[in-house]
Amino acid sequence: MKDLKILFILPVLLTITIVIDCNKTNLETGDIAFTSYNSKHEDSFSFVTLKDLTPNTTIYFTDSEWNGTRFGIKENDLIWNSGGTFIPSNTEIKFTRIKHKPKVNFGLALGSLNLNIKGDAIFAYIGETVKQPNKFIAAVSNDYKQYGTLINTQLEEGNTAITYPKNTYLAHFKGNLKTSKSNLLKMLSDFSNYQLDQIHTELANK
Repeated sequence: MKDLKILFILPVLLTITIVIDCNKTNLETGDIAFTSYNSKHEDSFSFVTLKDLTPNTTIYFTDSEWNGTRFGIKENDLIWNSGGTFIPSNTEIKFTRIKHKPKVNFGLALGSLNLNIKGDAIFAYIGETVKQPNKFIAAVSNDYKQYGTLINTQLEEGNTAITYPKNTYLAHFKGNLKTSKSNLLKMLSDFSNYQLDQIHTELANK
């Protein structure tokens, strides 16, 4: 019986710890920026830190549309906790296999995202729980309509919200990540700094 109580208490303590850490997360809009997006096969994305991240920073990601006041409930969510170590600015955080069992090179990722190859968006935000943002940090899409809207997000199209050319299923930033925040945001909005792959027009229209 004692062993069972320990097994029950540990997940509860872990949940409480994550909630407390989430409340301590101190990020502002533009403190991370997306550096890649892949909506084919197992799906993946990455972002670069634009400020130092303290241990146990928690960021929520969703592929749901925003309507100006809330997210839709039919799509997916992924929670990332940075882990117990300090992560310096200009570090790239890479997520792979996000459809099923996400893997990440720093920290822990739970949940999933299922990106539609024809068009989708990812929002990054901090909050108390999924679908309830306190502050939007960044967004990325391959079609502006997939955001729903950016109203009341404080995200700026072409800066903190990056929209790739329509029908892009793979975008991978090839520029230098070790530069100033303002310069990096400009470079990330210049698509000549990317490898961009797009689906064929016939598939996009199906």
